[in-house]
Amino acid sequence: MTILKRILNNKRAGWEKKLLALISLAHMASKESIGVIRSYYFRNPDPEMKYYAKLALDEAKYLAKAKGR
Repeated sequence: MTILKRILNNKRAGWEKKLLALISLAHMASKESIGVIRSYYFRNPDPEMKYYAKLALDEAKYLAKAKGR
């Protein structure tokens, strides 16, 4: 999980890597992964990633609720 967080926080990482990191975190659907996505979304993400960060956050919350977490 820390590697995914580092990718999101790395200004030099490409949008493809950041998108894959968001997807991976969303599918984990844990409290920790939701926190990482939320932190990225609310701390001013890259402009092209804001929409994807919101989608990942919503998906992670939905999956966590479905799994009973």
